[in-house]
Amino acid sequence: MTPVSTIKVLVIEDNPGDFILVQEYLAVPHYHFEVVQADRLAESIRLVKAGDFDVILLDLSLPDSRGLDGVRILQTHTRDTPIIVLTGFGNEQYGIDSLKLGAEDYLLKDDINSSLLVKTILYSMERARLRREMDRQDRLFRVITENSRDVKTITRPDGTILYVSSSLQTVLGYDPAECIGRNEKDFIHPDDLARQFRLIGQVIEHPQDQPTFELRVMHANGTYRWCEKTIQNLLDDAYVQGIVCTFRDISDRKAISEKVASSERRLASLVRSGSDLIWVMDLLGNLGYVSPTASKILGLEPESLLGRNAFEFVHPGDIDRIREEFGRIQTREAIRMSPFRFRDGRGNWRWIDSEVTNLLADPAVGGIVINSRDITEKRLAEEELRKLSLIARETINAVVITDAAGKITWVNDSFTTITGYGFSEAVGHEPGALLQGPDSDPAVIRLMSERVRDRKPFEVEIINYHRNGGKYWIQIQCQPLFDAQGNLTHFFAIETDITERKQSEERLRASEEQYRSLFDLSPASIIVWDPETLRVLEVNETAEKEYGYSKEEFKRLSVLDFREEEEAPRIQTLARAFSRQERVYARGIWNHRNREGELMKMDYVSHLIWYNGRRAILAHGQNVTEKLQLERALEEERQQRQLEITDAVISAQEREREEIGRELHDNVNQILASSRLYLGLVRRLDAQALKYLEETDKLINQGISEIRNLSHALIPSAIYETSLTDQLDMLAAGLGPAGIQVVRDYAILEDAVLSGKLKLSIYRIVQEQINNILKYAQARTVTLHLSLQGTTLLLQISDDGVGFDPAVKGDGVGLMNIRTRASLFNGQVSILSSPGNGCLLRIAFQLT
Repeated sequence: MTPVSTIKVLVIEDNPGDFILVQEYLAVPHYHFEVVQADRLAESIRLVKAGDFDVILLDLSLPDSRGLDGVRILQTHTRDTPIIVLTGFGNEQYGIDSLKLGAEDYLLKDDINSSLLVKTILYSMERARLRREMDRQDRLFRVITENSRDVKTITRPDGTILYVSSSLQTVLGYDPAECIGRNEKDFIHPDDLARQFRLIGQVIEHPQDQPTFELRVMHANGTYRWCEKTIQNLLDDAYVQGIVCTFRDISDRKAISEKVASSERRLASLVRSGSDLIWVMDLLGNLGYVSPTASKILGLEPESLLGRNAFEFVHPGDIDRIREEFGRIQTREAIRMSPFRFRDGRGNWRWIDSEVTNLLADPAVGGIVINSRDITEKRLAEEELRKLSLIARETINAVVITDAAGKITWVNDSFTTITGYGFSEAVGHEPGALLQGPDSDPAVIRLMSERVRDRKPFEVEIINYHRNGGKYWIQIQCQPLFDAQGNLTHFFAIETDITERKQSEERLRASEEQYRSLFDLSPASIIVWDPETLRVLEVNETAEKEYGYSKEEFKRLSVLDFREEEEAPRIQTLARAFSRQERVYARGIWNHRNREGELMKMDYVSHLIWYNGRRAILAHGQNVTEKLQLERALEEERQQRQLEITDAVISAQEREREEIGRELHDNVNQILASSRLYLGLVRRLDAQALKYLEETDKLINQGISEIRNLSHALIPSAIYETSLTDQLDMLAAGLGPAGIQVVRDYAILEDAVLSGKLKLSIYRIVQEQINNILKYAQARTVTLHLSLQGTTLLLQISDDGVGFDPAVKGDGVGLMNIRTRASLFNGQVSILSSPGNGCLLRIAFQLT
């Protein structure tokens, strides 16, 4: 440990003698301790607020604070200064509780010396410093992670998801916790699965490869979103052991690429380089952290930028403006900088859009955090969007712009061609009132109204009517537009005449019988049912075999007839969502019954389809009953392994207690006994010191007694060979000096039924509860009950003390130890207590 020139120590102690003793212990070479005393907790709080102390020594017995309350109160006023509890209480539980409350260490006044006290102070200061540094690193990591718009996943090679970052909720709408254990196949578009797993095979064969590719991933709303994905093989990394994937939603830019064929190459470049860049720098612009995306976005390795000044890379034409804008962060929490040009690794200028957050005061960050995005391609795309305004006039698709109230403000010439309504006839009308008619689907109309009301985009297909009364099918893609303040300004809709496509689909539906064999020969059960009536419309042969019903019997059933009754509300809710086209896809595990009444766990994937001229749900499922039973068996085996580990830990603790007890009894007691012998010799030689020697003799004798009691508590010496009740009587005898009467109620022939380990666990449980009674109960009578009823061994410990409310007071370390030891022998623990009515601890062990 490197010596410290001056260490400021606050000693909270009301005993002048103890304070002087601490001063003497800290008067050592190589260190200069500046010691300040506070004899009240209130006085210490004032000193802590006024001064900067390196460490605090706290006595647990103060005029205005008793026990652990002092630690709790002091912790609320100082979070960074280490607290060392220095007390005369010889109670091990106080030490555990004070450490749990945040104290760095716990020392008994009778045990300390100069060397121990100095070492404890220095170690506590170093631990506090390391903890603050870890907190800072953790905060920095969280800031970087939370500012990223990428989704991170870890999967097995077969696609099973092991981990997914919280950004999944924002990007795809899924709860990350619900995706753990599922397979990526459930979310990836079927046409993209082969490429996904081909590239996984590539990185397994060549771990150095990190391919990036595009694929379609299903959103929680049932639509597919285009994503850019990078995969990396970290199967050999002991801390990961999986395939690490990074992806982000690129659907919007993909749409622009499809609409503007002439800018396809530049838009694809925008998609590939659209990751965020995160910097951390000081007020002068010196870089202390650069995210790894710098190599992808700028072609600059992050390590090469550390320690350099960010303004070196800013375009000369932007430098004065950017310095002025950056200077405003000194007096603000956050600013948004206007776009500027930044030189990349190839000497080119990239346009950067940045948001700046002042986290200088945050000790975990200590810098200015800048979240930047490369908008070079966006600027090019904006130029292309200006061209789109010209294209909108010439496109064969109808383009409609409405105001926030849904009234038409502009249409193109193609709108007139498709609908027959001219510009002046359309402006000021709602599109639905102008174009919809008797055969327009009410459910689709309702959906469009809800989406417009909620200011959300939508894509639907519906029958509209021409000005001359003719019907046609139209596909509508509508997008709300907002200003910089987030206020709705317009709706922008592109309408495509799909009448010919709908006619083709009708012809395809007429030929569906050609594919009947594929339906019947599927190895999975397939059920087609009506979401309006819940009636079964069709099943395949696999479903007939799985459920035991014939096809004719199935068609007389509803989907509620072979489900558990409690699942009826769930299936009815799903049916309504499909009927309204709020959902087009669903997956879940259901409890089904076959014809014989046997329970089956069925994993069904459901899709909205068109069947015989009406909407229907196609449910495609597998029987996973045996799979789930196997998973439950594996979980039970895992719990059994956990019990074995707990047993091993407790056994190790008992061995350590026995070693410490023997050391105290065989060595330390012998030393103290020898000391008493020598003191007796000294008393004969020096009568003047007699009164001091007699007092010293009393203290040593008291120490021998305390060590003897402690060693007996640590070593239940004959627990494996002698009667458990005898050992419990020895524990009960310890309550006598405290004025507590013990009632013993034993009804057991223990030698015939109890193993040594079980007796030891019961002994420790009673020992723990007696300690709790001594500390908290203020009881006058304690009853120990032990009896055997069949194969149930019943242990009860009751007292007539002050009691407590179990709903308010949670389990402490003592009760946690009791529950852990009881669980090793199938022990069921219950606590009955209330304020003023004592406490009853009851444990029922199931013997085998």
